[in-house]
Order: sequence, then structure tokens, then C-alpha cells
Amino acid sequence: MDRGCSNCGDLRIIVFTATNKEKPGSAFLRARGIDVHIHMPYCTPDAFEILASNYLNITTHKLFSEIKESILQTEVTRC
Repeated sequence: MDRGCSNCGDLRIIVFTATNKEKPGSAFLRARGIDVHIHMPYCTPDAFEILASNYLNITTHKLFSEIKESILQTEVTRC
């Protein structure tokens, strides 16, 4: 399981990836669990901005350019 973390003020975004959502790792099963599950098979920089706006009400952030660059450099394949 991989994890990415971003801290936006008092909000925290943690992205977990797993190979099988039917058998999550132990981190998924801890007390707080997962608040929101968002399917992002082909997330583009524009889609990321929409998700941040819709779910977190964030339209700009100092890390947006770094996140967008990471999305562009990541090769996403369909499972």
C-alpha cells in the first residue's frame, strides 16, 4: 500500500492506493477508517482542481502546481 499526504490548514488529505479494494490493508481497518472513497482512474490536473473545489471548497493552494505536475508525470493504467 502506498500513501501520499497533504496538510491543508486543519484539513488533511491522505491518498491510499491498494491493489484490491475488497481486501484492504490494515491501515484501512484502523479506528477512523476512510471518510470518502473517490474513484480516480484517470485523474487529470483539471479533474483534481474540481475534486478539491467540490470536496474541500479549495480553489487555490500553494501546492496545486506541484500536485498537477505529479499527476502529469504519473502513468495511470486501467485495472
